[in-house]
Amino acid sequence: MVIYLSAVSMLLAVLSFLFPFVGEASAEGEVFYFDSLKVVFGGDVEILSKGYLYSYQFSFNLPFVVILFVALISMMAALAGRNSVQNTGICSLLSLATTIAFGFVPFIIASTNQSIVESSLIRGPGFYLAVIFGSLSFVISAIEFFFCLSYWRKKTAF
Repeated sequence: MVIYLSAVSMLLAVLSFLFPFVGEASAEGEVFYFDSLKVVFGGDVEILSKGYLYSYQFSFNLPFVVILFVALISMMAALAGRNSVQNTGICSLLSLATTIAFGFVPFIIASTNQSIVESSLIRGPGFYLAVIFGSLSFVISAIEFFFCLSYWRKKTAF
């Protein structure tokens, strides 16, 4: 039953995309966080601050969509993983892959949007929430994998 916590944790990691995921620092030191939906699906972001207009244009970000789908597949494997070594193993591997992919977010944004410099990107609260919940999902699914493995070994031994 603990594997369901992994699914909930991965769902929270996916929902953390609704929070600002990345931002950029202006020349005055102000931090502007971008709308995550526009970062993922593309669009224009215009920010007016202290009389200056900052304009950013994002294109469709396919790697983000792939990361979200892998996270959703991990969540489905967790939901189907009760007493299943194969599904908990798949959930564990996919949640690890998703968590590692969250770490490459600034590189992904800089590579898909030519007008943004990677060194000026700042990670937002959504980034940290996604990494925390993704790591929690991996830890829970890995623990459940070993519990499930020992359960089936004991069951086949007797």
